Amino acid sequence: MFKTILSRLGQGILVVFCLISITFFLVRMMPGDPLTDEKALPPHIIEKNKAYYHLDKPLPVQYLYYFKNLAQGDLGDSMSKDRPVVEIIGSSFPVSLILGISSMLIALAVGIPAGVIAALRKNSFIDYASMSIAMLGICIPAFVVGPLLAMYIASNVSFLKVAGWGGPFDWILPAITLGLTTAAYLARITRGGMLEVLNQDYIRTAKAKGLPTHRIITRHALRGGLIPAVAYVGPAFAALISGSFIVETIFQIPGLGQHFINGATSRDYNILQGVVFLYGVIIVIANLAADIALAMLNPRARESA
Repeated sequence: MFKTILSRLGQGILVVFCLISITFFLVRMMPGDPLTDEKALPPHIIEKNKAYYHLDKPLPVQYLYYFKNLAQGDLGDSMSKDRPVVEIIGSSFPVSLILGISSMLIALAVGIPAGVIAALRKNSFIDYASMSIAMLGICIPAFVVGPLLAMYIASNVSFLKVAGWGGPFDWILPAITLGLTTAAYLARITRGGMLEVLNQDYIRTAKAKGLPTHRIITRHALRGGLIPAVAYVGPAFAALISGSFIVETIFQIPGLGQHFINGATSRDYNILQGVVFLYGVIIVIANLAADIALAMLNPRARESA
């Protein structure tokens, strides 16, 4: 098991390295100059700024400078805000993290029970209704759900806000908007996993021995039926944190999404690379956690590990 974790960590480090390298060269292919804005600057100021950010050097030298600073924990300074990228991310990442955790909790609370109940009531009205709703949740994007919730729910409930980020009540609508799609996927995945397990011989044997239904489900079926859902939760959690740009824009949440969008429009290389690096690390950690959870749930995977 320990060797498997080390192997996954090595693969993750390689993935993050490739991601940073690709991002480094792609952002420099963007048209325009990151140090040129609407206000004209004297030529010597522009040259001084380019020297400060190493933009006056060849691209391979810039690449080496970036990784040298990255190895020291320095993501550089924002070219548009004149602040360290680490400081910008440190002030905004907790907001995106809280939004991602809240969304995942809603997705787990809705998706897994819906999938389990649909599997236990196969080909019934409950099964068809829950899976139809899940399909709608998959098809309807967040930029449609968010404004609808803000228009028809927040306007009628006094303690819910359409925009802003303060107390826990402000987390509800954005978390629901972001978590509904994940809940829909979880419901369908959980249903498929449970149906596969419920058709296994050891479940039939447990039923033949007269074990209560709730004990068969909780002690035998859930352990194997939730394996596909657990495999999906890891990448999905990382996607909730990194894919919250639209929701943060709709509800005016001061998360990392605003910095990524502003960095793209202002061609701020350092802030773009810093946000992408952070999201790459989150995805690697989430996948590693999912692999460990799968090994704990699946004896075959644990033995092979």
